[in-house]
Amino acid sequence: MNFLEGLNEAQAQAVQAKDGPVLIVAGAGTGKTTVITRRIAWLLEEKNIPGSNILSLTFTDKAAGEMEERVSELIGSGYYDLEISTFHSFCEKIVSRFGLEIGVPTDALILDDTAQWLLLREHLDELPLLYYKPKGNQTKFLRDILSHISRAKDEAVSPEEYIEYAEKLRLQKDKAEAGDSDEYDRISEIANVYHVYQQLLLDKGALDFGDLILYALQILQTRKRVRELYQKTFDYILVDEFQDTNWAQYELVKLLAGEKKNIMVVGDDDQAIYKFRGASVSNIKDFKKDFPESTDIVITQNYRSSQNILDVSYTLIQENNPDRLEVELTNDDGSAISKKLIAHSTEPGVKEHFHGKTIHDEVNFVCETLLKRKELGVEWKDMAILVRANDSAEPFLLGLSRLNIPYQYWATKGLYKKPVVLDILAYVRLLGNYHESQGLYRLLTTPMFGLHYEDISKLQRFQKQKAKTLYEALKESQMIQYLSDEAREKIQKLMHLIEKHTSLTATKSAGEIIDAFMQDSGYMKLLSDAAQGPVSEDQQRAVDALSSVNAFYQRIETFEKAHDDRHIKHFIDEITLEQESGNSGKIESATEVEDDAVNIMTIHGSKGLEFDTVFVVSMVEQRFPTANRGERIPLPDELIHETLPTGDEHIQEERRLCYVAFTRAKKALYVTSAEDYGGVRKKKPSRFLEESTIAQPQSFESPRTAGGGAVALNKINPRIPEVNFVPSFLSHSRLQQFSTCPLQYKYKYILNVPDIEGSPHFSFGNTMHAVLQKAFGVVKDRVSQVAQTDLFGNTIEAASGPIVLTEKELLEMYKNAWQDDWYDSKSQKDEYYKKGREIIKNIADKYKDGWPVPYSLEQSFKLPFQAGSRKVYTLCGRIDRIDPITIEGEEGVEVIDYKTGTPKDDKITKENKQQLLLYQMAVQDVLGLKPLKLTYYYLENDSTVEFLGNNEEIEELKAEIFKQIEEMEKSNFLPTPGFQCRWCPFKDICDFSQA
Repeated sequence: MNFLEGLNEAQAQAVQAKDGPVLIVAGAGTGKTTVITRRIAWLLEEKNIPGSNILSLTFTDKAAGEMEERVSELIGSGYYDLEISTFHSFCEKIVSRFGLEIGVPTDALILDDTAQWLLLREHLDELPLLYYKPKGNQTKFLRDILSHISRAKDEAVSPEEYIEYAEKLRLQKDKAEAGDSDEYDRISEIANVYHVYQQLLLDKGALDFGDLILYALQILQTRKRVRELYQKTFDYILVDEFQDTNWAQYELVKLLAGEKKNIMVVGDDDQAIYKFRGASVSNIKDFKKDFPESTDIVITQNYRSSQNILDVSYTLIQENNPDRLEVELTNDDGSAISKKLIAHSTEPGVKEHFHGKTIHDEVNFVCETLLKRKELGVEWKDMAILVRANDSAEPFLLGLSRLNIPYQYWATKGLYKKPVVLDILAYVRLLGNYHESQGLYRLLTTPMFGLHYEDISKLQRFQKQKAKTLYEALKESQMIQYLSDEAREKIQKLMHLIEKHTSLTATKSAGEIIDAFMQDSGYMKLLSDAAQGPVSEDQQRAVDALSSVNAFYQRIETFEKAHDDRHIKHFIDEITLEQESGNSGKIESATEVEDDAVNIMTIHGSKGLEFDTVFVVSMVEQRFPTANRGERIPLPDELIHETLPTGDEHIQEERRLCYVAFTRAKKALYVTSAEDYGGVRKKKPSRFLEESTIAQPQSFESPRTAGGGAVALNKINPRIPEVNFVPSFLSHSRLQQFSTCPLQYKYKYILNVPDIEGSPHFSFGNTMHAVLQKAFGVVKDRVSQVAQTDLFGNTIEAASGPIVLTEKELLEMYKNAWQDDWYDSKSQKDEYYKKGREIIKNIADKYKDGWPVPYSLEQSFKLPFQAGSRKVYTLCGRIDRIDPITIEGEEGVEVIDYKTGTPKDDKITKENKQQLLLYQMAVQDVLGLKPLKLTYYYLENDSTVEFLGNNEEIEELKAEIFKQIEEMEKSNFLPTPGFQCRWCPFKDICDFSQA
């Protein structure tokens, strides 16, 4: 393939850039991902660089996945060991492999923001606080401390360096003015708190996300052999979104580049919008200072937006001069570079500013314009409403719901305020305190119980008359006159559930209790049934609710992984503490389907996306730009490495954010504002409107009723959104689930109905799998060229003979990997644990003379698969182990998959055979290896079942996959009930279940 085909001159120059440092300044919509992926493909194919010698770093899993997919499309197949990764994932690999070199755990639990806060909250009394000791709420300030520590890690400042800086201040204390004494006390205190926090993490065997970068950097800085290993491995390094790196990440990249300096960074200082995460916009400016010999390429051809949209965006961002690359960077001839974007399209775009009297006018204008754009042929999914903060989205959500306009709200917080989550929390809190009247009242008004208002009034009257709690009144509901029969029945159902689930709290985990409530109450079925209905306000609510339940189940999973005590009370206590700290609950976007729905998201969330039509709403002062709240505990200037701007740092960041918002639009950009948002004072239009000269505002005021309220726009009945039911990436398990029952597939992957149910077999299997992966990982490391230590801290030099792991080491791995979930009883758990120990001992004995050294572990693959003449899909998977073998003089590999049970006979089921045949295809076509044997290894009786697929079987598998994809594309997802219903995770909500 010609990797320069279709590229403009600047893009082609970037793809073919000579060795050495390269700075690519790529503006919005200029095809930077195209440049990076073509560069990787060009290095692979034209320069014959092995994939394992190329490292590409980015910031999100989504970006890394998209990059991998594009490279795969360019070169026709996946490439073995091509390292396309996020910074955190890459650094986690370094720490996991070499953490013991600097005394940090290699199998640490990674704590998210919530878990970090809870750790500090749990050890509050151990924090040496005096200056920062709170006088009121004892916990709210903890987030400020954690933010400060995170900021220190962004600057690669360790606790020891912080304490050293504090000591430096102490030595200056006698010479300082009296007022500086407080500064020493403050700095010394926060340095010691940082030190205590790090020790708490290590005692727990945990790390936070900042540690991954900090410790990886320390390993490379202090361990020459490790540094040289990575420098030797990676001939070329590419960094995407370079403007989003922090100082520590940039230092890491420079160390990896070494003397080769084959480092290409791609970024745009005008799109640096993550200062609040520690990003340093000065990195991209300092690159030229660090690498004065760098090749600099500026890409300005824009393939996204109309020229008039680009012009207003450029006019706006120039207000950040002189703190921009356009001012600071020059061409080879000394002339100033130009970052003015030039549109590839000659079609004029729409750019309008509408100013309403009230927020209702603003919402109605947006809704009316959405409908007009829809009539012009623009799909719902090609339109977006961008907000500066999540709080601004609510009026627009209500407006779209009332008009039955389908939407997808990409919120990132507020989980604990979602109605369905409030319902769940009300119920589980009730299990610990029956007299929680507010929670009981909420439950009585939920869809599952839904007592009529008149019945609730009678209950409350009886409660007050008899001076009883609401729970006591419910227990005596049979005595209440005139209560409807329906109400009595629903009350009886609720009381039965409370009694049943209370009895489970002694033996079941928080996740099991909550799942029991969702199933037994009928809540999950109610939501999944409603979500499958025609588009309506109720259907949209059900879809949103299922998404919230999914996010809440992920929160439960995080809790259960982090704690040995998984009791529901412990979980509720943790959530309560979070809420008291001001945390409203994080929401992770997990959907893979592309609904034909209007997108509502924050501007930060829109980075990297594009839409035909964009609305940037609430463009008023104090909302956009926001007020500068600054850092509650600022990092001392002496510890900050980045070069600070000459202008107002906060306003410059907000202006860049507005620039990003404007440049998401392809053909139409609408900015909206209003005078009245419900406060006392009228709002002023944002300064960015005048700076951008976007347009003179056109007023829009909703028609008024006699009563003064805004008239609702005419309702529409849109068609059911088109959904891409077959995602680009497919796995064997997903295909098998569709084959088992299309409705089961729909529940899991389209409706996103949560599935929290586990089993003893599942937990035990995960444990044994983790032990084997850890053990073989140690074997693989011990034959590397870098000295390692064993689990007990003893130094082990690179091995020259057979590798042997002791039984003691293996049992320690087993103990650490043990999963304590989903066992029916303690005796059952003990039986499984004992069985696992016996398996471990047998493995130790089996390999007492030497362990096989694997070629690869947990090897992921992405295998392109074209369904006829239609779309190219990617089959994904992960192979447990690949070993090098020789059979009758022929060298190749053995593909191994672990099974915890015992084989029923020497035959392999069709489903299992298809899985290994898929692995055979991947090993051969993607990894470029020769499979000689496919093996299922059964741990329980130490037996194997082996085979190798022939060409006929491979072709049959391809035909089967083609058939499955074809059926998925046209499927109505009708159920196929039968004996398999007994194992279906959705059997309790499915009307067709035969379980």
